Amino acid sequence: MPPHFHARHQGTEACFTFDGELMDGVFPAKQRKLVAAWSVLSADELEADWELARNMQGALPHQTALGGSSMKYNASKAWAVDDTTLYLEFDDGRRGTYDMSKIIGDGIFKKLSDPTEFRAARSDGFTVVWPCGLDIAPEELYENCVAI
Repeated sequence: MPPHFHARHQGTEACFTFDGELMDGVFPAKQRKLVAAWSVLSADELEADWELARNMQGALPHQTALGGSSMKYNASKAWAVDDTTLYLEFDDGRRGTYDMSKIIGDGIFKKLSDPTEFRAARSDGFTVVWPCGLDIAPEELYENCVAI
């Protein structure tokens, strides 16, 4: 079997090549994209661990970016508190609010100008998502939320 790693997300498991291609298993499309991006960023570590494992020296397990996580921040809970502000809770216990008033109406976030759409914000266990297909990087939310 070629060099590969396993990723798990909400009861699913799949095997991926180091360039993020799905080899075996079933994985949600959005999370496949996240795994592919993570694998590119982690390529050197994956290669080094693969060599350790091949030489029977063991390798450190990496948790995937999806539900465990080696991604630094997971917004585990989220909802809109008004037409421009999100309430957030992260896996590490941090809680805060994130003001989107300066970006709502610009570019892709124009869709969130509709208060009904903005108020439909929720967490997918990783970041904040909206029914219109938008999401926002969890790192942005974590690093720029006002802690409460």
